[in-house]
Amino acid sequence: MSSVVSVDQGRRGFILLLPLIFLLILSSCQKEAPLDDHHHDDGTLFEKVHLHGIVQHHDRIITDADIYFEPGATSFPGKSSTEYSQHIHGSEDGTFVIDQIEAGIYYFYAIGWDAALRDTVYGGIPVFISGDSSSQQILIPVTE
Repeated sequence: MSSVVSVDQGRRGFILLLPLIFLLILSSCQKEAPLDDHHHDDGTLFEKVHLHGIVQHHDRIITDADIYFEPGATSFPGKSSTEYSQHIHGSEDGTFVIDQIEAGIYYFYAIGWDAALRDTVYGGIPVFISGDSSSQQILIPVTE
């Protein structure tokens, strides 16, 4: 009879621990961090960045390149300029500046003329603009 009492007490102890175990399991679940006032609803930062860029083919800077970029694109949208919502023209020294670009992911695509090669060069790269600092530099590599 004493073995029945100890089994009964074990069940009662387990039943008392059950809610505690359940609470521990629920509290260990990770919840999505709420967005704060520095983010859009999609999680991108509000901060704007002064972006400096260079278009480069091997070790040569490509001057007067056309630079297309598409916010939110992580893969190559295509060679057609119609695939991109924004466009700028690089300078004679091969650099370009985008003032106050919003932080986030972009795909940059450049087309230019390599005078040494006497051929059109093009290429692109996805870029994450973090918004952690007031300026950021990028290099767009191009090829023939």
